[in-house]
Amino acid sequence: MFFIMIVSQERYNLINQILIVLIASTIVFRPVCTILLIIFSLFNLINYKHINLDKRYLKDMLIIGIPFLLSLLFIFLNDNILQGLKTVEKVLILIIFPLTILTNRNLNIKSILNYYRKIFIVLLIFFLIRFIVIYPDKIEKYINGIDLIEIGYQYAISLGTHAPALNMHIAFLTIVNFYFLVQSILKKKMNNIIYNIILFLIAFSFILIVNTRIALINIFLGCLIVLFFEFVKIYSFKKTILISIISLITFVGITAIYTKINPYMLDKYSTVTFDHMDKIGKLDEIENPEIVVFNALVTRVSIWKASYEVVLENLPFGTGAADGKKELNKYFERTNQQFLAKYEFPIHNQILDYGIKFGFFGILGVLVYLLYPIYKFLRISIYQSLFLSFGVIFFISNLTDDFLIRFDGIVFSGLFYTLFSSISYKKY
Repeated sequence: MFFIMIVSQERYNLINQILIVLIASTIVFRPVCTILLIIFSLFNLINYKHINLDKRYLKDMLIIGIPFLLSLLFIFLNDNILQGLKTVEKVLILIIFPLTILTNRNLNIKSILNYYRKIFIVLLIFFLIRFIVIYPDKIEKYINGIDLIEIGYQYAISLGTHAPALNMHIAFLTIVNFYFLVQSILKKKMNNIIYNIILFLIAFSFILIVNTRIALINIFLGCLIVLFFEFVKIYSFKKTILISIISLITFVGITAIYTKINPYMLDKYSTVTFDHMDKIGKLDEIENPEIVVFNALVTRVSIWKASYEVVLENLPFGTGAADGKKELNKYFERTNQQFLAKYEFPIHNQILDYGIKFGFFGILGVLVYLLYPIYKFLRISIYQSLFLSFGVIFFISNLTDDFLIRFDGIVFSGLFYTLFSSISYKKY
């Protein structure tokens, strides 16, 4: 095969860069991305002589590898060692990425980000067209104002993922496009400005189509971070604040227009979200909870409350990576929370998830992992605002979900952590 061969340093860099772009662009398409990861790993294994190991990379490698190290160190806690090994294998890529990307000084980050945003947008458009062709009945219902929220979730399912995960990736895609737009504005390149506005609006429109609450928060915060840190390099602090406020008003205006077109969005973000909050931990008292509160905040908070209690029961070392969810489900049954036990909900919070699995060390480890972009943001010379935005997106997303148990979350964080971190070892 073309990729599986010993090549020169120049060709090694080129092939690695192509593979990184393809991996980044297909993270939400697990079967395709898995094949690319295998090719990437084998290619680097065969060409190991081009990997530049140095002790100065060790700190970053250890931090990025925290999920792998925790799963390996606490493997003895699992009731079934084979299941424990599966959890180790699941996060193995967090060792491979630092070894092959962090140590590569020749990667062109700008080129990688540029191709990534274009390919990902093309794929999203292609699968949206496919969705429209295959599910015309859902499109007709959407046009007629019926089940307006359904289309985003169904579109995510058609890609083989779920809406919050898809929108986390699209949120970062949108901010990458916004970053390129800001750069073209600062450099006063009119053709690039128009082109980047189009790409930004396309990406942002997918956020509104999939329509998850956390994604909108991430977009607003991420764009403000990019605006502030990029404009303050050139303009005064006062002018930067003014530009940021105007931009925020613009984003809110676009969202308000969409809300007017999609009136259910207002209900979703108010009544539907905060209804039945007096029933935390008592969801079985609600009539038809499957219909009424399946995706409501009260369900998440009930799960978090139970998870916190399971964490306390299993301090200081936790249950092991393979047994965390099983122990939570046992707790649901033991406390007679039949609705939660029936559907075996995931924890929906990465800190609590690692608290159950690895106890005190899990909580400490995952906080270090999630806050890593803030530490590294202070040590890189370019793309600081973009890396910080990525960190904010991933941190906030993991407060209401647990993406380090998902393929796309593991690859997403590991890949972009190492890409941005590699900048700190280059001279510009």
